[in-house]
Amino acid sequence: MVVFTVGVGGAKSHPNSHAVRDHYLLGVVGLVVAALAMFAAYSLLVSVANLVPLLSTTFLAFVGIVLWVFVWMALDVVYGRYTGDRYVE
Repeated sequence: MVVFTVGVGGAKSHPNSHAVRDHYLLGVVGLVVAALAMFAAYSLLVSVANLVPLLSTTFLAFVGIVLWVFVWMALDVVYGRYTGDRYVE
């Protein structure tokens, strides 16, 4: 489990605070990538979503959130393997 601590005064910060910051930064990058992918494939997604008209916006939101989480996880795993960072010691 990763815990983010903020130092007050002269207290030292958590030793893995850079890893936590990178994790959140990759989340933002994943969100941007997912939004661009949704924008690029919007017409295809709408045509698939129109198969069930009452759930079309729910489908679009679900696909967007799942895509974001998967891109975030993939970026985090690739970055962790590239840098050799370990969250759990």
